[in-house]
Amino acid sequence: MEIPVDSIHRIAYAPLQVGLAQVGVDLRLFEMIRDSVSSHAELATKAKVDPVLMRRLLRYYQSVGMISQLDTDTFVANNVTNALASDMGRSGIYMQADVLGRSMLAFPQFLRSTNYRNPSNPYETAFHLGMQTDQDLFKWLESHPNYSVNFNTWMSTQRETKPIFLDVLDFPSEIGPSDESTVLFVDIGGSRGHQSIALRQRYPDLLGRVIVQDIPHVVAEVTANPLPGFESIEIMEHNMFTPQPLKSARAYYFRSVFHDWPDDKCREILENLKVGMTGESLLLLDEMVVSERDAPWRATLADMTMAVALSAMERTEAEWRALLDAAGLRMVKVLKYRAELEDCVMVCALK
Repeated sequence: MEIPVDSIHRIAYAPLQVGLAQVGVDLRLFEMIRDSVSSHAELATKAKVDPVLMRRLLRYYQSVGMISQLDTDTFVANNVTNALASDMGRSGIYMQADVLGRSMLAFPQFLRSTNYRNPSNPYETAFHLGMQTDQDLFKWLESHPNYSVNFNTWMSTQRETKPIFLDVLDFPSEIGPSDESTVLFVDIGGSRGHQSIALRQRYPDLLGRVIVQDIPHVVAEVTANPLPGFESIEIMEHNMFTPQPLKSARAYYFRSVFHDWPDDKCREILENLKVGMTGESLLLLDEMVVSERDAPWRATLADMTMAVALSAMERTEAEWRALLDAAGLRMVKVLKYRAELEDCVMVCALK
């Protein structure tokens, strides 16, 4: 059992661990250790760092498990080193250290200033306070391209090789017969179309149109530099806060969209979506469904991150049902496909 003073040191000094991880990422030190067994002098020379500082850094990294030490002056990679040396690791550390970390440290002051109301105003967030900006997170990222690249890399790589909604949802059975003219799958806010590509690859003989919708600058990026496999997918501009222009689609799909918004904005999205839906249409919500009891730490971490960055939230099943009901929709079933994040696909329909 951890003694009290160790507990306080671990919690209170957590920002130091993020900061020193960023030092290692800046120097590409973790990549150097991943690629070869090294001494502190060899690493100091490669990274152009004072040897005394390098020895101190390596002692720290070893003590918290970021690297392993075979002998007095022999350092090697472990699973944490490999994670920090990856694109996912680099982008995630930069986002936390330079952007979200500042917002998280501002959260106590933000909550005091709001008398501890549940954050629900996307124009009033701890992100605004921590970053001293009047832009929301997404507008800020647009105006800071380097961080936008890190954000997109972090979002796309942290779920690579992991289960997806198609692993638990029998899509052809759910949507029924189709032909070439059928609007099969509308991926709303689908970014570069990873899930649409996955659908085409999973069911190459399934007839129908697969369409990704997103805002203009995303559409321009996808058009200029489409991912492999995008050839059989359409792309169109659409703002989800305006009426859905594609009518009678078999499936309208959102992935990790609603957790970015408070309930009133989510209802607005759903009301605009219903304009396109018919009795045959399904709404597929690919989101976390957080347990009321013994929720895993990755899910609760995500919930608090949404509160800090966007004054939004992850939701329990009861909260999802209430949100859908208020918008004139019903939940048909919930299928969990990733336990550590409680990722689920919720199959929904008109009442």
